[in-house]
Amino acid sequence: MASAQFTLPANVAISPVSGQDLSALDALCAGNFPVPGSDDGAPSDQAFGPEVRQLFDHDFTHLAVVTSDAKTGASHVGYVDLAGKFTDLTGDSTGFTSTPAERDALFAPDGSSVWFSYRDAAGQQHIASRAVSGGHQITEQWTGAPGTLGNVTLALGGSPLHGVLGGDLSFSPDGKRVVGFVDGQGENVVNVAASGLLSTASAPAAIPDLDCRPVGWVDDHTILCGHSALGSVDSSGANYQNNIWTIDVDKMQPGAWDHAKDAASPPLLPVTDRKNLPVAISPDGKRVLFRSLQGSTEQPFVTDLTPGAQPQQITAPDAATALGTGDVVIDWR
Repeated sequence: MASAQFTLPANVAISPVSGQDLSALDALCAGNFPVPGSDDGAPSDQAFGPEVRQLFDHDFTHLAVVTSDAKTGASHVGYVDLAGKFTDLTGDSTGFTSTPAERDALFAPDGSSVWFSYRDAAGQQHIASRAVSGGHQITEQWTGAPGTLGNVTLALGGSPLHGVLGGDLSFSPDGKRVVGFVDGQGENVVNVAASGLLSTASAPAAIPDLDCRPVGWVDDHTILCGHSALGSVDSSGANYQNNIWTIDVDKMQPGAWDHAKDAASPPLLPVTDRKNLPVAISPDGKRVLFRSLQGSTEQPFVTDLTPGAQPQQITAPDAATALGTGDVVIDWR
């Protein structure tokens, strides 16, 4: 286990501003940590996932942030280093210009730029980037009409790098598809060939398994599911409650609600009364780290992504401490 500590300026946006989540730091820091024994008995999953990982550069030496000015309403993107130094990539505007409203700051995988989104004075949505070196001039990556939901967020992936807007998004390892919330369409698997707002124009395929809350990709064709609060569409979902499983998206029949589990694996965990939250998939796609809640006790486990495999509790003192309540797994290397 390894950790890094960042000291943030007072004006960094951690919690929502005027009802808008300006940064994935809100998911990481603002009350979304797992809470054993909460009213619903389930830990929150908002602090985990690719969006939170992309707040950091590759070596976890810089953290992308959004600052908010309460007086002017301006929001800037930038980054903080381990020494606590903040670099404002947006900078101060001069002349008769609109108030900067940049948000969703994320590092490109190579750390050379910070990508973000903003909406201009005419109401158009933008995805753009600024280099961390030089003059930090803006590079427009996409411009188009905004979606029907005002709080979609940015995710990065693919090669060449694409930025897409949606909810709880995760790119497949080959960068060609995304799973997550598509504006106006719910949970989908979407082909991605360019930056932009994910929509029906991106040929989405609705996930018919309403039990499934997608949490990532095992390989280029298979997504990992945690249990969704929406519940089962038929009795076939009974053993999937509070469990984890996979779906072969190439065998999935979008919209075929009566065949929701046709592309699904059997449940991967023994059927118990535990509430289980997938946290991270191993780089080779063969194992998953998950948190298991039993009453008010939360424990970390690892299991092979094979039906019938027996979960193994993480019991080493240092690992148990590092995976305590309030700690977040950012990356598995």
